[in-house]
Amino acid sequence: MGVCMGIIENQLETIYTPIYQKRMGLKYAKAKKMVRGILKQLKNDSQQDGTYYLPTNYGNQLLEKEKTDEKIKAMLSEARKEGANDDDIRKYWNLHELERRILIIEDDERNMAMALNYVEKGYTIEESSKEVGKCFPIYGLSKNAPALKGDDKPLPEELRDRINIYIEKRSRADPDKFKNEANNFTSFNAFIRNEIKKGNL
Repeated sequence: MGVCMGIIENQLETIYTPIYQKRMGLKYAKAKKMVRGILKQLKNDSQQDGTYYLPTNYGNQLLEKEKTDEKIKAMLSEARKEGANDDDIRKYWNLHELERRILIIEDDERNMAMALNYVEKGYTIEESSKEVGKCFPIYGLSKNAPALKGDDKPLPEELRDRINIYIEKRSRADPDKFKNEANNFTSFNAFIRNEIKKGNL
């Protein structure tokens, strides 16, 4: 089964408590309680879905089964079409299910907060969603992902790690140039897809 099932919750609690403390201006104890509540809900949801006990080498297993299992091949085909490689698939699916789910929660909360900020400035909901999509990558499992098409549509979850590394690298090297390049596209997703096609990512 890999990582002991009590350890992962403690690890995520340690990682995300200071994040929520800073983001929401909470005292440590209150932020910790909030994170525990989130993790408890995610655990319950994943247990109901039957994914909580997926092994921590699930990515390795998927890559092996992909060679002979048509269902697995179909499951990974969209990510492959978008440029995901074996390493991307292995890294994402070797995460514990709670790690995958809390990443999605983080995206949803960030996107919702930014969208509400635009609404308060007088933007429509549709305009607000578009602005969010120009600033951040939007992934396929986000509940708050706008209905986008073409190069603007949500990206595969498997590309998360590679995209995060790329964003951090570009932001450190020349943030203004990076921002200007991305702004030339209809969305950040379209920019990312272009960078993948050009071999820059």
